Amino acid sequence: MYPLPPDRLDRKYLQPFWDMMRERAAILGKDGGSREDHKNDIAEWAWKMIDGLYPQPTHMPPEPKKPGVFGSVKKYTQNMRRYYETYDPEYFVRRDVGLWLMQCSEGLLESASWELRQPAATLPVASATVDRGGLQWDPQGDRPEPMAACSPRQAEYLAKAWMEYLGATGCKVSQATRDGGVDVESEHFVGEVKHHAEPVSPGIVRQIVGVASIEGKIPVVFSLNGYSAAALEVGRRGGAALFTYSFEHGTLRAASPHGDKALKLGLLSLTI
Repeated sequence: MYPLPPDRLDRKYLQPFWDMMRERAAILGKDGGSREDHKNDIAEWAWKMIDGLYPQPTHMPPEPKKPGVFGSVKKYTQNMRRYYETYDPEYFVRRDVGLWLMQCSEGLLESASWELRQPAATLPVASATVDRGGLQWDPQGDRPEPMAACSPRQAEYLAKAWMEYLGATGCKVSQATRDGGVDVESEHFVGEVKHHAEPVSPGIVRQIVGVASIEGKIPVVFSLNGYSAAALEVGRRGGAALFTYSFEHGTLRAASPHGDKALKLGLLSLTI
């Protein structure tokens, strides 16, 4: 069980916070290292995110003096509260949201570790038959079916299943080690999967385009919630096949010219 989010947290930030932190935990699990290092990494990341959303004031007057031996601790506490309410009203939301993220981090890291220990067979994403009706390519796997839930690790296997269904050969999901920004790779393609609430940024697309150039392959990106306008432009110029997927409905939509071509003629049409 995860603790309830604080009432002070603006609800429009709740899902993005949760999804980004869940993805962060999955990345750390794949990279290896100690649990303590992972917790420190998440703490550093979380506080940067919090400071970005609830920035601290650039100037603060001196804090109230601490009570002496015979001073009133209660009065000092009241003075400190008034101090922050007056000069740094976001202080309390930063504190409460930070504590909530830290309490959730242990469970998220444990979940990510558990997923990485499971064999691929325990993360099914495809149907038992291949629908070849009217296709312009030769599927190498089954068409993915709708899923009731999907974790970041499952999303990587889902992307692999879509690549195989679209005809890519030699597909494999990266192992629990540093993968250089590649979640799925095949004979001709390198794929990145972004399973979070925020649209994919241009930096992410630019990174996989760079990796593909080094590897001599074609970049493919799968996003749960689309792309920013700048990311779409980077993908178009970089020749990336951009897709937006829905695990609930079992659908895949193109978000770039190469993605559109792949959905019509199969991924191997991009190699010609």
